[in-house]
Amino acid sequence: MWKFFYNYIGLSIFWIVVQLFGLFKEKIKNGIDGRNNLFQRLEESVQKLDPSFPRLWIHASSMGEFEQAKPIIFSIKKYFPNYKIIVTLFSPSAYEHSLHYPHADIIEYLPFDTEVNAKKFISIVNPKFGIIIRYDVWPNIVWEAKKNNVPLFLVNATLNSKSGRLWKFFLPLHKLIYDSFDSIMTVSGEDKKNFEKYNLNCKIEVVGDTRYEQVFYRAEDAKQKQILPEKVFNGKKIFILAQTWKEDEKITLPPFFRLLEEVDDLILLIVPHEPTLIKIEELKDKLSWLTHLKYTTLSEILTYQNEKIIIVDSVGVLTTLYKYVFAAYVGGSFKQGVHNVLEPAVFGLPLFYGPRHTNSQEAIALSKIGASKIINSSDELYYQLTLILSNQAELKNRGNLSLNFVKDNAGATEQIIKNIQSQIIKS
Repeated sequence: MWKFFYNYIGLSIFWIVVQLFGLFKEKIKNGIDGRNNLFQRLEESVQKLDPSFPRLWIHASSMGEFEQAKPIIFSIKKYFPNYKIIVTLFSPSAYEHSLHYPHADIIEYLPFDTEVNAKKFISIVNPKFGIIIRYDVWPNIVWEAKKNNVPLFLVNATLNSKSGRLWKFFLPLHKLIYDSFDSIMTVSGEDKKNFEKYNLNCKIEVVGDTRYEQVFYRAEDAKQKQILPEKVFNGKKIFILAQTWKEDEKITLPPFFRLLEEVDDLILLIVPHEPTLIKIEELKDKLSWLTHLKYTTLSEILTYQNEKIIIVDSVGVLTTLYKYVFAAYVGGSFKQGVHNVLEPAVFGLPLFYGPRHTNSQEAIALSKIGASKIINSSDELYYQLTLILSNQAELKNRGNLSLNFVKDNAGATEQIIKNIQSQIIKS
């Protein structure tokens, strides 16, 4: 009954919605168009692989989930060196940004989850086993893999107690889906408890989150790069407002207007969440009475004349910028929810963010241990900044708390690989 409900009612509604939104949303249209000739491309790519090598299928929904997959892929190359790795993605932006990722043998869209597509996909890929990251579980593909005795692992799995996946009416459907997995590896004990509400037959185990390993990899890579001229950072105290929206800037800019006058060697980096031309011009208007310049002009070192504020008008540089700063404010926390707090934490930085941070378990934990401070007003931020600027011991202590938090939570990747090894040997 549930398979009938999903295939003939659920998927029909989903397909109509996707087609309608595709008329107005370019990203959705790209996802539809990108799947044209998908199976032809996939067959051609698979035919180029050595047929004597087994294949591994890894699926991630978006860029965030693909980042979580990267430490696993890196370890698979070490522990399963003969495997060919086929990565599928759902999001068009993730697909486009991942095409040149060097550690996957094939990168392709996941087909839309019809019964026919699922049979074609599993038949062509013919994986020895499959790994799905976090939550992007498509029933027909999962059921088809199970039918073909393909061991499946759900890793970095999360399940909030308020999730619609736990609504009483849908419990039988989700039990049918999750029982197709050989193992579910959760981020936390709370996630494990919620999965256990399905009364599943598969193994459920807490292993943690691979994002902790990935931020270490990214940080090590960032430390090798030099993206600010020495004239900018040498002997300076640099603070960063990262991934900000106008709601963040309304609170965070006034304290810096005061501090920039009081602290001679202080520099402020502003990294808007969306550095569009319009956004950059808006920031320039707000700062028109202060000396400032755009990050892209720093390639010409002579253009830097000790400006106190640098507006970062480029993408892909934020992680590397963290290595230059003494502390960071993470944006989104006066809008819909705080952005990534692990990336600055791994650099050993004291952190600040606003009240809307409960979307991030890491942000909650960092505030509890004292590595970060929750800011509700401009005056609070001013006070906290003067505190760490005048107290090196406090600055160092909070930075160490951040770094140690990331270190203490690392290790999920190794546990995932061990679990997969033991299951594959059994099978």
